[in-house]
Amino acid sequence: DEAGKACATAQMELAQIYPRPGWVEHDPHTIWRDQLRVARQAIASARVALTDIAAIGVANQRETTLLWERASGQPLAHAIVWQDRRTADRCARLRDDGFEALIRSRTGLVPDPYFSATKLEWLLDNIAGARARAERGDRGQREHVGPQRQDRPVRGQVVGGGAGRRGQHHAVADQFIDARPPIE
Repeated sequence: DEAGKACATAQMELAQIYPRPGWVEHDPHTIWRDQLRVARQAIASARVALTDIAAIGVANQRETTLLWERASGQPLAHAIVWQDRRTADRCARLRDDGFEALIRSRTGLVPDPYFSATKLEWLLDNIAGARARAERGDRGQREHVGPQRQDRPVRGQVVGGGAGRRGQHHAVADQFIDARPPIE
């Protein structure tokens, strides 16, 4: 409403996909379909016209990671869910090779499969051609692929992929940026 109070909410559980023991995935198309369904439920519950809506909030599983083609907005594979443990060995190697202190000093986090960085690495290395496409692409090329969380399907469909806003804390939680304060 005008005071910023939520007028309605809706939610539903996402179907989990378990392709192997320790692996957990979501189908990005199902994410979009289910998010659209709950948005319609919330709008109906609030009894408002679409033109009356100024903003929406999407609660997502922040460390669930997917790889998508920027130009089309299409996913290249299922999303790897935050509970997935497929990168546990990679995280152990990072710790064993002495990178834990560096990662912690830059992100405030430890190498752990919960976070997105090793999930993204796995996707780039295990989807045919994904790493090469990501390395050679730029925002103007159809070939460019990039990482995103599971809120991407709803943001892309609702706002065309460009108008949505996310805080810098998301990139820190992904271990993609240096979280240290700038040196003055």
